[in-house]
Amino acid sequence: MRRQRPLSAGVALERWQAGLLLLVGPLSAHAIARIATESALSWCLVLEATLLVLAVLAPLAARIPVERALGLSRPGPVAFAAAVLGTLCLGPLGRSLSLLVPGGGNGIDPLDGLATTQPFWVMWTTCAAAPAIAEELFFRGAVQRAFGRGLGAVLLSATAFALFHGDPARVLTVFPGALYIAWAAQRTSSTFVAIAAHLANNTWALASAKLASSGYAVGLDVNPVLLAGPTVLLAALTVPMVAPPRAA
Repeated sequence: MRRQRPLSAGVALERWQAGLLLLVGPLSAHAIARIATESALSWCLVLEATLLVLAVLAPLAARIPVERALGLSRPGPVAFAAAVLGTLCLGPLGRSLSLLVPGGGNGIDPLDGLATTQPFWVMWTTCAAAPAIAEELFFRGAVQRAFGRGLGAVLLSATAFALFHGDPARVLTVFPGALYIAWAAQRTSSTFVAIAAHLANNTWALASAKLASSGYAVGLDVNPVLLAGPTVLLAALTVPMVAPPRAA
């Protein structure tokens, strides 16, 4: 019987990949935002496919089940619903923080302009579903779990995910939601929860951009600073639903 390689081999590989992605990710996001529409969509898929492959390399290197390594467990529906609501409620806070950067607060995704030329299903598949699955499997399923289950792992995962999005305004925009999602994934031991919350957030952003391109403001003209306080409070109310108190 062949001996299994130690888990540390997979952990070391995942940490090395995280550092590499912090260098390559912002450059890729910056480039995608400035190339032709068709090429942008193609490059998005290539980037997400790369993340997906990297996410499963560490479990394969360590020869441990991919489901266990990436946290592919399913908690109850209440945790899913609460995580989705909490993530969406932190959107105004992220947009408020982006206003600290000159030119910030003008949108969540640099591909928003594609909403005027591409069908919604194409945008949803490429810029909502694919990123939600691939990015969460990598940042929450692989990287975060490679650094343990403490607060440090949550902060590192959220920071790495935010920095992956490129320019400072977008980093600040996504960080509150990223922090919440990383925490929810840690408390539920489920990357599926993170995928669901990320997918809901992306879907809302794309639907808003699509409606705005058709002349509907859908509340995007409201100063996000006015909404940040109440929505953060609402997000806080979801915490006990995501992570109910443990029995004594």
